[in-house]
Amino acid sequence: MVNESHKHIIRHRAIRALKLGLTLNLWLACLSALITTTTGIGLALPLRQILPATALPPLVFLFMYIEDRREITPDDHINHPIRTQLIEQHTTTLRFISTIAIVGYLLLTTTLAICAHGISPTTLVYILLAQTPIIFTAVYDSLKHSVPGVDTVAVAGTWVITTTYPIGLTATIPLSPHLFSIGLGWFCIIAAGVESRNINDIEGDAETDRETIAARLGATTTARLVVAGKALGVILIGIPAPTLLAPALATLHIGLLRLFRHLTDHITSTTA
Repeated sequence: MVNESHKHIIRHRAIRALKLGLTLNLWLACLSALITTTTGIGLALPLRQILPATALPPLVFLFMYIEDRREITPDDHINHPIRTQLIEQHTTTLRFISTIAIVGYLLLTTTLAICAHGISPTTLVYILLAQTPIIFTAVYDSLKHSVPGVDTVAVAGTWVITTTYPIGLTATIPLSPHLFSIGLGWFCIIAAGVESRNINDIEGDAETDRETIAARLGATTTARLVVAGKALGVILIGIPAPTLLAPALATLHIGLLRLFRHLTDHITSTTA
């Protein structure tokens, strides 16, 4: 009986943790490592140089998404009531996880930078680049209520920088047309993903006077732009890639986004 009771408690906590992770979109932090891997493969780098760099993006995006979700806004109560309720229930735990993630991120970034470049101006540049997602997190709430599209550009730009610069800590990646093409490809894919999410939030955004590209153009037109943006992104990533593996992984990333969003919607609807 005791064992059964313990199993029930563990099962219940595991389900709660899964629901919390899905509704907070923390799976995006995990997928950020796939972006870094794909970029490295697209630049024809060996895996031994790519893999160490994949540890950084998940840590900082874990911090970013937890902190962003913890800043509950009026439209969150309309667009994401279940997520908001879970955040309010677990705010202390989330703050602890967020703190561990950002401290680990900063320590690991500094260590890798010093090991790769010593005490030098290059190391300082990488440490400064590492602050990009932290600055973005601090100003994102104000960007959401500025000119439509500014927040989308900021999100996509931050993702591209944060998933690309870690490779420079473990490999030499000079500025080149190849790097620009891959970075622009990810920018298109991520920006399209942001507006895809905004399509679902049109009603709530309208009630709180938040304007987005999706709200301006409407769901149908925005959906077409989303498809075009993701297709263009895969093409741009594939142009400089030595094999089809990089565009294939980019396509896999898009497919995983759809899968996890479907699971998130399912969890939310059944919880509601």
